[in-house]
Amino acid sequence: MKLARPLVWTLVGLAVLGVVALLAIPRCASSEGVREEIERRLTEAIGRPVTIGAIEVTDAATRAELRDVTIAPPAGLAEHGEFLRIGSLQFDVGTDALRRGDVTGAVVGRDVALSLVRAGEQTSIDGLGRRSATTPKQVALDLAFELRDVQVTLRDVDRDETMTLDGVGLRGVLSHRGDERDAGVQVTIDTVDVAGVSLRNVLLSGSDHDGVFAVHRLRAEIGEGTIEGRGRFDPTAGDDVPSWRVDVEADEVALDGPVASLVARLYPVVAGETEGMAGSIGATVSLTGQGLTRARALQTLRGHGKVVLHDLSFSDTSLAAALFELAGAGDGQVQLAEATAAFRIEQGWVHLDEVTSSEPSLDLRLRGRVSLAGELDVSVDLMPLVRRFGGGIYEQAARYTTRLPIGIGGTLRAPALAAPPVEEVAKGVLGGLLRRALTEPPSP
Repeated sequence: MKLARPLVWTLVGLAVLGVVALLAIPRCASSEGVREEIERRLTEAIGRPVTIGAIEVTDAATRAELRDVTIAPPAGLAEHGEFLRIGSLQFDVGTDALRRGDVTGAVVGRDVALSLVRAGEQTSIDGLGRRSATTPKQVALDLAFELRDVQVTLRDVDRDETMTLDGVGLRGVLSHRGDERDAGVQVTIDTVDVAGVSLRNVLLSGSDHDGVFAVHRLRAEIGEGTIEGRGRFDPTAGDDVPSWRVDVEADEVALDGPVASLVARLYPVVAGETEGMAGSIGATVSLTGQGLTRARALQTLRGHGKVVLHDLSFSDTSLAAALFELAGAGDGQVQLAEATAAFRIEQGWVHLDEVTSSEPSLDLRLRGRVSLAGELDVSVDLMPLVRRFGGGIYEQAARYTTRLPIGIGGTLRAPALAAPPVEEVAKGVLGGLLRRALTEPPSP
């Protein structure tokens, strides 16, 4: 969302300033002279070197096509290639509107390649949206735009990570009146992988009003399931640190490997190896945060939500399987019709507020927290499972105690179980003896 404002207004600047430049250049100028003059004016306005391979102007300079347009990256990122390349940028502006000082028309870009790079504290969009977005106040703007066949490359140099988005489309309407600016934007993406999860047919529609970008709708398909969401991004919330909010709902998303790895932070019973895991999830999540670097976002992340899992089949190497075995379960896969986990996120941890199950005998009474980095600090009462499966090594102890707390440490990939503390077992035994004394008749 941060990219929407500077990129959109930079592209608008290319079109609007191109029109203004064409109108200002004498008609007798050579085509090469026109191209060089537009390059100079766009470079000055955007604050980055702009090159144009060729230009074609028709109809009294209200229709034009710029070919092979490039915008250079910031000086510190020059070694990583062009920031933006547009194979063809066509614009059609109404003549009558121009006479009134208005820019009304359409812009279409094709064969677009955008490279977004982060290295240290510097990014490819640094400085954009300041000079390029300065449309003259006397010019009123109503412009429809569309970008087709867009390829977006995201690269984090420090983390040595690269992601490429193909088949991206962008369209919308931009307006400018005096000091107010508005942009309605719709983005479509064929396929994108996020943390190993493949999102298909991604749709994002939103609007930018005076620098605050609102996502009115976010929709994507994950397998046979869907996610829907909305959000808000304010780049000037305070201390020059942007703030954001995201609300997401998921429905009937398959619990495959990558999805299970993410869900394990909210329902750690599925932690461990995820191969063989089956089921589906629904979820509602609200998140807020600040900043756009990974470290800043994780540090400020706050949120809450609920995840509901349906028709769960646990893998043999999951945390759930280890707990079942500890409670005396034999061979065979254990299934769970439904489980629910309510949670909140703060200070780098997911806190488990309430975890319930549709089957009391499989009620894993989880308590504790899971770090966003994947560390486990959780406990579970094993007694419901002991009563269900017979007890295993705790069969005899279960006759005298009311609870068997098991500590769970380690990481989501490698959970580690800890035996019940002696003092906790002693409390449970005392409770069991009291219960038996109150419920069973004394021996003759």
